[in-house]
Amino acid sequence: MGSKARDTAHFARAIGYWYDAKGHKANAAEVVPVTVETRRSIPRNRRFRLHYAYATSAHAWLPQYVKEREDVLASNLYFIGGGNMAEAIITAVRKHDDRYPVDHIYVEDISEARLSYLEKTYQVTPATPRDTPDNVDIAVIAVRPQDDVTGVATSIVNRFDQRTTSVVSIVAGYTIAQLERTLGGERRITRIIPNTLTTVDYGYSGVSSNQAAADAPDSVRKGLDAWLSTFGKPLHVEERLIDVITGFYPPNLVYHFIDAYVDAGVLAGLPRDISKAIALDTVIGGTELLKQRDVLPQVLLNINNSPGGVGITEAYTLNKTGFAAAIQSAVLAAVERTTKLGKEAQ
Repeated sequence: MGSKARDTAHFARAIGYWYDAKGHKANAAEVVPVTVETRRSIPRNRRFRLHYAYATSAHAWLPQYVKEREDVLASNLYFIGGGNMAEAIITAVRKHDDRYPVDHIYVEDISEARLSYLEKTYQVTPATPRDTPDNVDIAVIAVRPQDDVTGVATSIVNRFDQRTTSVVSIVAGYTIAQLERTLGGERRITRIIPNTLTTVDYGYSGVSSNQAAADAPDSVRKGLDAWLSTFGKPLHVEERLIDVITGFYPPNLVYHFIDAYVDAGVLAGLPRDISKAIALDTVIGGTELLKQRDVLPQVLLNINNSPGGVGITEAYTLNKTGFAAAIQSAVLAAVERTTKLGKEAQ
């Protein structure tokens, strides 16, 4: 049985019934899998939820079945900007549609090729700055700091009702005060700077909101938190800490370390594939041991660094070459750059 047939059988068992291309219930003998072509004819109202699953053969998130929903209303998301970070969030939302159900994901971007890719891969609805779709729950500002953020904010004011649409900015360094100058203080505004680890359910993100968002109805605040939890681990902090977290958390630092670690193994004589396997296993295992013991790294270093041994020799060499200072300098520079980007933003 092919993977598509297995998926079909699995989903049919999971929900007990399907909907055909016209949205009518079908029994097991009349199952009609939802395809990209038929999904547009399925009833698009808040009594139904379209579920997605990743199709390896197509390298895309495709609609698998429509299930009648009895508990929670699905939301509509609107992304202005369809770059890598927006894509990471969309991937996580599709992956966790049981946690935060979504009816529509609209994306506007200056690149038609990019929109075509996102539509094919994630089944988003391409949009333009002239579109005003109904019932948008969250509008996401996902452009770069050097883009026209003020123009994007003005576009939101002109198109989306502040009573129904919350605004979330993932623009590095761009403050809530800067956003309020255009959006107004009555608009619900939240800042969060996630990272690409969201696609694998890791990565802490600093979150801060203005007073209007804090005073929003309980259902709105819970809905926003549910959405934020689909892509990483949100930390509600004072806004001044968001730039610090943004400069501190990117996995690039880890990638640089692993890259140097693998090269070190190759330099010492290991084949690259063996060096990479050992390096990754050591990083993952060492991290897991730190979490299990719930201690600072220095505790385990003291255990491993026996007198005159290999561990203490490594520690001496790292200290002599400025290893710790290099990491700390890189983080401080990243934090400073994050803040500077916000000040330079339009």
